[in-house]
Amino acid sequence: MYLPLNVCVFCFGDIAKEQVISCENNRYINFPDGEVRTSIPFFPLNILEGLRCPDCNVRIGGYHHPGCEHELCPRCGEKLSSCGCMQKGDN
Repeated sequence: MYLPLNVCVFCFGDIAKEQVISCENNRYINFPDGEVRTSIPFFPLNILEGLRCPDCNVRIGGYHHPGCEHELCPRCGEKLSSCGCMQKGDN
């Protein structure tokens, strides 16, 4: 099955369009050690940053699309893409 590059493989939403509110299939983060935590929804630090995530385009309160550079880790609070919590053995 071919999916365009801007389509999320979790929710099949087109992340380039403003109709995307949330990636509802990314409500939970499954860590390599088996722990599951609820994802942290998008909330900008200040309203001047915008009403949508600048990377994955979800609205305020929506769940980020997997791989989003602005998604926060529910375990440590850092950026999920670089915090190390998803690496096996680091926890």
